[in-house]
Amino acid sequence: MPEIREVIARSPATIGLGKVANEAEEDSDHAHNDALVYHDLFKKFGNWNICYLPKHYSNHSAYIEQFQVRDDDVWVVSFIKAGTTWTQEMAWMIGNDMDFENAKTILPVRFPYFEFDASWDENGNDTTTKPAKGKRNMTSMEIVHHMPSTRYIKTHLPFNLLPQQIQTRERSPKILYVARNPKDVCVSFYHHKVLTEAYDKSIDEFVDEFVDDVSQSNYAPYWTHVKEFWKRRHQSNILFITFEDMKRDLRSVVEKVSQFMGKTLSESDMEKLLSHLSFESMKSNPYVNYDEITDKLTRVHGTERKTHFMRKGKVGSWKEELSLQSIQKMDAWISKNRIPGLWDDVL
Repeated sequence: MPEIREVIARSPATIGLGKVANEAEEDSDHAHNDALVYHDLFKKFGNWNICYLPKHYSNHSAYIEQFQVRDDDVWVVSFIKAGTTWTQEMAWMIGNDMDFENAKTILPVRFPYFEFDASWDENGNDTTTKPAKGKRNMTSMEIVHHMPSTRYIKTHLPFNLLPQQIQTRERSPKILYVARNPKDVCVSFYHHKVLTEAYDKSIDEFVDEFVDDVSQSNYAPYWTHVKEFWKRRHQSNILFITFEDMKRDLRSVVEKVSQFMGKTLSESDMEKLLSHLSFESMKSNPYVNYDEITDKLTRVHGTERKTHFMRKGKVGSWKEELSLQSIQKMDAWISKNRIPGLWDDVL
């Protein structure tokens, strides 16, 4: 597994959002040939539900499709900015019997981002950072392949781009899917882009992009990403949780995740874990807060740090930031797509 400085030097895709100018010459079997967006940076992938990813994903799609999954894997899956890091740390701590000592290793090493190398330009043509001197001998997917069990794996891929062994249920790893309401995802995603990409448009302009599935670019569209796991939430190897439930009653979610993972926590361990997972603790924890990575990115962009990877950790922060016009746009978009029974008390 690479050192953190190698990770940050190579691409902001480490945290999910690198825009890449690579133009792959050939389409993969997954790709639809007819639609490219963002000046050929992104294209459609997927044989049924569509997902927008950088074009060079084509170079890795076959390996990802045929990736060898293990039944004892633990996968955390989410759309961007949905509570992924929080869920990763919870799952890793529970699965590793509250090993606080080994938790003093950065999260991307303990719980790697599976398709990391499908989200950066292997030819060094990234538009936002220069490639590091020298390269790893293995891709992020190959690194995960060679990890000893139990493997803890993070991905933002939608269901239909996950390895075939998961889709066909040939293998049944434990999958934790964490979802967050789209208004808070949108606001968090906006600040994430400001921090990691020096995004310089207004939040209202970003709302226009977010409700346009094409303009969302990475991993869009939002709704199908969530719906594909929502309809599988009763599958025995999938646990669907929400950011909102974690904020409302973290203890109950920890209990649910522990049961799902076949673990039992003592009351003492529960109290320690709840403290460890508090927003204040997570934000100040250098092993999970990505401050070193985002510091590097602000220096690369020559911009002033205006926020942090872990910013507010609130439910409903959109009410403090979105204009009435943007709220109305999002409400119209949500009304066409909303999932009955999900976020009825939030949206």
